[in-house]
Amino acid sequence: MIYPLEPSVFIIYCGDNDIPGAETPAQIQGKVHDLVSLARRFYPTTPIAYISIKPSPARAAFLTKMNETNTLIQKDLETSFQDVTFINVVPLMLLPNGQPNPDIFGPDKLHMNREGYLIWIKVITEYLASI
Repeated sequence: MIYPLEPSVFIIYCGDNDIPGAETPAQIQGKVHDLVSLARRFYPTTPIAYISIKPSPARAAFLTKMNETNTLIQKDLETSFQDVTFINVVPLMLLPNGQPNPDIFGPDKLHMNREGYLIWIKVITEYLASI
């Protein structure tokens, strides 16, 4: 879908929809690994950032699986792709009690509202300024 475009940066968000399914954290991490490998094959020097899977109230029952998946992805990126940045949005989207902040989500409690996207805009803007 990307090749032969010439992107100046990749910002990847994936895995969220896999969390409630039967796939294991390792299987989800493997998909991310394959996607980054493919991007690196065609774009060896293009900056890449991966945004952690977000905690949402609709998927609060899967927080443990989400955290494990994010940890596996972060470790894999650090080991296999040292030039790929892991952007961790999780702590920015949780309440002090460790639960997802419902105020940054729309009525379905899965998709972010304006306040949620403002969090992402800030961290993505910071990343883009750093490259």
